[in-house]
Amino acid sequence: MWVNLILSRGGNLGMVVTGFMNSEEFNARNLTDSEFVAVLYNAAFNRAPSAGEAALWTEALSDGASRIEVISQIVNSSEFENNCNRLGL
Repeated sequence: MWVNLILSRGGNLGMVVTGFMNSEEFNARNLTDSEFVAVLYNAAFNRAPSAGEAALWTEALSDGASRIEVISQIVNSSEFENNCNRLGL
């Protein structure tokens, strides 16, 4: 329902991921930065991050990047776009 609603209003799947991962319910999980990156990769790419990817994003978060900035980078990546195109989304 949410995907169809957002897509019908000119949104995209990245907006769906961003909306869910920035929701009060999701934030109430109180994930560590490492857990957050793992969940984000699973949601966006259906895989775990490599050690290098996990280190890159957890370091960015510890250096002051917000979680919404990290989500934005992930959902605007070519890998995310390619996965969406492959799935016809």
